[in-house]
Formats: sequence, C-alpha cells, structure tokens
Amino acid sequence: MMPAMQNPSPPTRPTPKRAAVVTAFDPGRFRGGIERFTVELASLMEAAGWRCTVCHGGSVAPTAGFANEFLARLHALGRQVAEEAYDLVVCNNFYGLSLFPPSQPTVTVFHATHAGFAEATAGLVDRRTTLEWRWLWGELGDRASCLGRRLVAVSEGVREELAHYYGVDGAAVVEHGVDPDTFAPRRNPETRRALGIPAEATVGIFVGRFDVTKGSDVVTEVVRHAGEVHWLVVTASGAPASALRGLARVTTFHEIEPARLAELYAAADFLLFPSRYEGFGLVILEALACAVPVLATPVGVARSLFRDPVLASFQLPAADAPRDELVAACLARIAELRQDPHRAAAVGRRGRETVLARYTHRHWRANMARALGLGDA
Repeated sequence: MMPAMQNPSPPTRPTPKRAAVVTAFDPGRFRGGIERFTVELASLMEAAGWRCTVCHGGSVAPTAGFANEFLARLHALGRQVAEEAYDLVVCNNFYGLSLFPPSQPTVTVFHATHAGFAEATAGLVDRRTTLEWRWLWGELGDRASCLGRRLVAVSEGVREELAHYYGVDGAAVVEHGVDPDTFAPRRNPETRRALGIPAEATVGIFVGRFDVTKGSDVVTEVVRHAGEVHWLVVTASGAPASALRGLARVTTFHEIEPARLAELYAAADFLLFPSRYEGFGLVILEALACAVPVLATPVGVARSLFRDPVLASFQLPAADAPRDELVAACLARIAELRQDPHRAAAVGRRGRETVLARYTHRHWRANMARALGLGDA
C-alpha cells in the first residue's frame, strides 16, 4: 500500500514590520498641511507592507508635573511610543522630542524650523511668542529632534535652516507632491454660477491658515482695495477668516475636502499667497497643478519655482517687506494679470508642466520611500 500523501504546510507569511508616525494633532479631525502629509505617509508605508500606527498628542493624557501642557503631552506621547516595539518611528518636526535618546530607528521630518519661523515673523507677533518659538521649540525641540536619528527636510530651504540655526548637515530633501488628477485644469462654469460669481469676473483665491504669519493682514487690505475682483478664501486650519466677513464679493470656506478645493482653484484666475514664512507651501503646487498663476512671496517651494522666469512673472517682494509695500505689489500684480490674460495663461501652463515633471504624488512616494528605506512603494 502506498503511504498517504501529506499536504505540505502553507508557507508562513512574514510578520509585517511595525511603524509609528508621531504627530501633534489627529489627522482624522484636522486638515492642515502636516495632517495631510501624515495621512499620505501612513498610506505609503502600508503600501510598502508595513503596519503603520499614527500616534498624536490628542490620544494621550498629559504627564503630570509639567508647567507647559503641550510639553506634557509630548512627553506622554513619547513614553507611549517608546514602550512599543516599533521597527521604525517617523516624527513630524519635534513631536518625537521625548524619544531622547531614541531607542528605535527614528526619522525626523522637518516641515519647517522654529528658529527660521521665529526670525521671519519677529515683530508680527508678541515678543514672548517669538522667544518661545526661537528657544523652547527651536533650540530645545528642533535641536534635540536632530540628535540620534535620520533627518528629512521638505525643501532645500528647510535643509539650509537646519544647517544655519542648528549646525546640522546631511538631511535628505524630499519635496511634497500633489495628485495631478485631483488638482487639474478644469474650468467649470457651474462652480462660479453656484457661487453667484459672473462668468467674466476676475477671481482670486487664498488658501491657508488665516493669521498674520500667512499674510492675512496683507490679504485683508488687498481684498478691500482690489476693485471688482471676487475672492474665494479657504482656511485649512485654525480660525475662519472672520476679518473678511461682511465684505462684498468674498466667499469663505473652512476645512474642505481636496476635491472641493480643486474645484475652487479651477474657478479662480490666480492664487494670492503673501506668506511671511513657509517650510514648503503645498498650496502653491496645488494651484499650479490646476494651471492657476501664483502671486506669492519667494518662500518655501516658491524659491525654487521662481528661478523659472515664466513662473516668476507675478512674484511678490521678499516676505520681510513692509506691509504697505506688499499690499501695493499685490494690487499691481493683479492689475497686470487682468490686463494680460495671455501672459497669465502661459504662467498657468508652465506651472502645470512643472508639477507633472517634478511634483506629483508619484515623485513624492518614490523619494520618500527611498529616504525612509522602505523599498519600492
């Protein structure tokens, strides 16, 4: 009698590696730039076969004994992460501060530096806030988050700031990308009609946190003096743009989904972005992907983009220029854009081409996977 054949045991699947992404705020509740980055990063790691957990300050109770509640939450968050056996920890900025020294392989992604932010906005906020950003979150938070871990900067400018303020070299640069299918040139008259905006009107859009560091004071003055321009003002985080309530030809939005944001870009003739400081400035890419010309200060990714004289056609003065100078420049650029629609269209086309060549999600995923050592994703 032939011996019974035994079915071979199925091959065992390797246990997925575990990763944690450490950040300040719950990306399921907030829609700021870092929260959107966190969602994309978790998706990238899952696609590469990692089991990813997002750990944020709202998920822990603050450690007792700290005078500063935010530091207390950072401490509790770090202790929670340190107790788990993660194969990789990725921290946004200094939010992994209490992982010191890190006991697991750790990467800090710098979306900005607090020292650079403090210097760029000094005089716009009270002195105590400037000192807190410069020394508590900069010298303590940022500098400690550079030690014993790999570093990623979201722009050449942030890498330069890490070297200038903290003496840290060697950060990998991984620039953000956008989804060119979501953010695409789609003129739809229905969008304007639904907003009560005439088809032939000139429409400007502002997207971002509506505070003075983003140039909200400049935007407010421009809206008041820009004649017949209609405005779409989208606040992605923080407080809504209450300073613009009641002004004619202004429609405000707060924390909307990317697909809806893309519709609003497509309804606009230009993006106004007179920010005083940006580590990157994702909204600039979103607008250009929609073939919308950008009127911006040379901050974040705009520094690189404006090396192209076509994209720099409507560049604003330096971010540290006096407010009156920035307002006057904004009004002048808007007038130029309205007088020369062919030039504006050329800027939009070049912007779309530039995004497709360098700044798509596909580029970002490949570059970030390489920087984190994830393999193909």
